[in-house]
Amino acid sequence: MNGRGRSALPGSSTRALALFFLVNSILLNLLLAALPWTPERKTVFNYTARALIGRARSDSWTQMHVALQELRAAPDRLLYHHLFFHRHMRFPYAPPSLFLTALVERLPLDALRVLHLVSWLVLAGTVAICVRLFRQSMAGDEGSTGAGQLDRVAGPVLVAAFTLTFYPVRSRPGSTWRWRRRCRRGWRDTRCGRGYSRPCRAS
Repeated sequence: MNGRGRSALPGSSTRALALFFLVNSILLNLLLAALPWTPERKTVFNYTARALIGRARSDSWTQMHVALQELRAAPDRLLYHHLFFHRHMRFPYAPPSLFLTALVERLPLDALRVLHLVSWLVLAGTVAICVRLFRQSMAGDEGSTGAGQLDRVAGPVLVAAFTLTFYPVRSRPGSTWRWRRRCRRGWRDTRCGRGYSRPCRAS
């Protein structure tokens, strides 16, 4: 304990977050990578690493580009039916998602690079929102739990790490927007029992 009554060691909540991150985000993905039926031994680590170094794949943006071209070529045609049965493409996005693609393609820039930048900004914004929600939900508990400086630093770092290794956030831009809305609703302080907060639920 320091002079202000706060422990120099991480609190129970921080230790629980760290343990869950170790098991869920690291050990589980290592196990998946070792299994023979995991396609190309790929886990969320691959997607996270490619995003952080700016080499994310363009499958979602390519699907939107093709869908936009098909929509322009035949506005009255059933878009989803044609893409799935004739182009053999999955297109899980609502038609308004094509507005951004159409706007970017009008710019005198490399559309794919701009869209990758959009994805990176959305990812960074999602991490920032989750960290802020976590801090807000835990603000009222710091005094009662004796949270120290280590907890105030380690907690947000762990939340950022959870976000970056959460597959829906990393896999599709459309999924990221939906998950952000759910995160806003789900990560609210319940103020019940001993004052612990409910974690952000993605489903």
